[in-house]
Amino acid sequence: MPSQMRSAATRALAALLCVALAWTPWALVWGDALSEVGREGQAVGQAAAEAFVLPGFQGDTLFLEGLLEGGSLSTEALFPGASAASAEDFSALYGQEYGLGAQGRAAQSSLLEGDAGQAAAFQSLYGAVGASGTDLTHDPVWSLTDAVIADMATLADSFADCEVTTDFQTDTRPVHLPAIETCQEVQQGGQCVMYHSYDLPPADHIVTATGGAVVTNCGRGCLEVRFDFPGAAHVGACPSCAYLPGQSFGFVVNDSERIERIQVSVHPSATEFDTGCTWDCKVDQLYQAWSIAFPGYSYADSSTGNFDGVNRPIVTHLDTTALMRSGAQFTAANDYKFETDSGNWYVAQAPYSVSVRIDFEPLPLNDHGWEASEACINLAASVRDNALCDGGTTCLGVPALNANGCYEDVGVLICPGDFADSPVPWLSPFCREIQVVADCGGFNSGPMDCWTDPQGQQRCPYNPGDIANDCGPLEVDPSCGYLGGACVEGARDANGFCYVTEHRYDCGTSTVVPDFIRDSDMDCAGPVRCVGNDCLDLGVEQSDDFAEAAAALQAAQFVVSDANCIDVNQCQVFAGEAAECKQAVGGIVDCCETPDGISLTDYIQLILAVSKIDSAIMALDAGSTLRGGWELLRDPLVDSWEVVTDAFTSAANTLMGNTAAAASEAAAELSLDAAKQALMRQTAQWTANVFGDAAANALFAVEGGGQAVVNGTLQAGNIQLGGLIGTTLAWAMTAYMIYSVAMILIQIIWTCEEEEFELGAKRALRSCHYVGSYCDSEVLGICIQKQKAFCCYNSPLARIINEQAYPQLGRSWGEAEQPDCRGLSLQELERLDWSQIDLSEWIALLTQAGQFPSPEDLDIDSLTGTGSTLNTGERADAAERTEARTDGLDANAVAREAEEAVWEAVLQGLP
Repeated sequence: MPSQMRSAATRALAALLCVALAWTPWALVWGDALSEVGREGQAVGQAAAEAFVLPGFQGDTLFLEGLLEGGSLSTEALFPGASAASAEDFSALYGQEYGLGAQGRAAQSSLLEGDAGQAAAFQSLYGAVGASGTDLTHDPVWSLTDAVIADMATLADSFADCEVTTDFQTDTRPVHLPAIETCQEVQQGGQCVMYHSYDLPPADHIVTATGGAVVTNCGRGCLEVRFDFPGAAHVGACPSCAYLPGQSFGFVVNDSERIERIQVSVHPSATEFDTGCTWDCKVDQLYQAWSIAFPGYSYADSSTGNFDGVNRPIVTHLDTTALMRSGAQFTAANDYKFETDSGNWYVAQAPYSVSVRIDFEPLPLNDHGWEASEACINLAASVRDNALCDGGTTCLGVPALNANGCYEDVGVLICPGDFADSPVPWLSPFCREIQVVADCGGFNSGPMDCWTDPQGQQRCPYNPGDIANDCGPLEVDPSCGYLGGACVEGARDANGFCYVTEHRYDCGTSTVVPDFIRDSDMDCAGPVRCVGNDCLDLGVEQSDDFAEAAAALQAAQFVVSDANCIDVNQCQVFAGEAAECKQAVGGIVDCCETPDGISLTDYIQLILAVSKIDSAIMALDAGSTLRGGWELLRDPLVDSWEVVTDAFTSAANTLMGNTAAAASEAAAELSLDAAKQALMRQTAQWTANVFGDAAANALFAVEGGGQAVVNGTLQAGNIQLGGLIGTTLAWAMTAYMIYSVAMILIQIIWTCEEEEFELGAKRALRSCHYVGSYCDSEVLGICIQKQKAFCCYNSPLARIINEQAYPQLGRSWGEAEQPDCRGLSLQELERLDWSQIDLSEWIALLTQAGQFPSPEDLDIDSLTGTGSTLNTGERADAAERTEARTDGLDANAVAREAEEAVWEAVLQGLP
């Protein structure tokens, strides 16, 4: 029975273990183990990457830290005999084909006959030259490899248990589109009052002098106790008579807690011999004595014989603070006695001075500040000496002041510098009330410069200058935020006072742009448990922001379309040009308004289309006539055609019937004129077809005068450039301006100049950066009209990049009268930290124009097929076109043919 019980228990335990083993999640255990191994491997890899030091080369030494014992290797060790050679031995052979060949053959012979390491290596390589190559096409090893590669699906099922999936999450984020508006504040004059409230301290009796000493102010919180003894006149005496009595004086401190420092100075004078006798008197005997005593100091000296001198040391700034904090008493005597040649004796005393400087904490000056508006302060500044306006100021409530302009009482000395900062520092701070009266009329009134409007009418307006401030609408507009104010250049008087201030507001709008965030996960469907990146960390280096990446790629593409290069070292990317418009100072004439009817959406679509067309055409074969015509339009042109010969040799070659590589320079020169004219005519016709007759006639003309295009038809005769030079986007901007003038300007009454209309249109296209304004006057103190200066670019993107690049590069926009709009050099582009370039505004503009791509729209057909801008029908996509072009192509055969051709060329060059 017990054995049966043990058998049943055993069977029950075995059944329990079987169930437990069946349900044990071994995959989880394996997954945790692999996960740990993966993390350890990743940590080792990261540590190795951080510890790795790139090899470096300095002089004749190659540094390989951590990779080579010793850490370095000399050039001689790498290339034996290299140090014995010199580049100068071969520099003289440059350009000498036969001499260089002779040197090569001599070196080759030396290597073939030598037995050194270099010679042996060369002989091994040379022995293989000319040997037939082995055809491994049907080699069993390679055949097996081809079979494995051809059946990758099976391999993936066995080993690719983990899969990385990437999803884009669509969201939005706010973006602000700035719109800078300006207004002006003009000083007109007027009347106002400023008030200054303060309390002067009462008389301060902190120190009382005794014994004939006097107390005077030596500054704020400074008193001087001074005893000046003038000397005592001689009186009759005898040889044994005593000197005159000395002097006793001092001071008492009434508030020792406020004492900061006490210093004593003593200046005794020598004996005055002429005080005891007349001019015909003669001194036969002379005796002297000097003594002084006060807390912390005592000195005495007297004559021991006839005419024996005494010492009278000078004491300077002796610090006695600790001993005199409550006061002090002084005793002093500067005595002498003498006998004249008549036998008479006299006694007298010489002069001396004692001064005690006492520094203490003064009673406070309570300056409660000024009650003065900024307008009143500016009005007061306008009537200073040599200022712009007539009038003046009246100062009231000033207490009695001493000759130095300071208020003085017992123990009190208040000077202008003791007050808090004054808003009108050129006026006395003792004024409790300042009345200001100013008359500034006249500096901004008068006739403005004349100009001719687009209708041919001459305009010569008069500016009454009676508008003091036109900022009201911007101040009350809730969508406008104040940015700051600046003085208009040239609108300061001799004292630096600004009489025309320009205020800036941002009246832009806020919008939302699509935000695409990439989310990558790794999913392992096999026996290894991985959720997300739990197995191993995924080091993703690409940008997760699709919007920023798309905008950055577009910016890179625009660099090509908006670059103006004379040569490699003289390139300007995103270059702009200065433009300005006039505005009456304190008047109603304003030629800086932006016209209605300008479509930013149309222009963005235009420049994007031109950029795509440019990329497509420039990708054509170099011999294409279409490409040659486009090159003439896209590249900067100069008067000398020799400089641009290379720019259209591809098209010239087409006309000549040969390729650029085979064409001789003389042949290209002979056909240059014909090529130039053919390309000029093609480009003029293309411009007329795309932008219209007005644009074509602005860019081209018939030689000798006359329009190049009439009713869409190119006229006979030689076509020449009309003088406009620029980049691809510059031509697009020019064409759009011509379109705007033709379609909008003729429909409105524009009383300013046509160039100002074009500036307004470019500003409406958000392609201009405002630099500032300046007074357009040659006379100091006269500012009837001002000029507002801008830097205008070929696209909003160019303006945005320049605005953010300038601070990084430490560049300024220059002065308003001479703005710096030169764009960026290639070297400056290389220096930019593009992670700090914010393209949010450009993304918002693209979104508003319907030109911003989304991941859902980015497929091969929309980019290169029927959805492409270049589609004119059923356009095949890039994959289909590539497949059609490579149909029937035997890549292996082509590779073998190339290999054989190269070997034949090499063998022909060997001896």
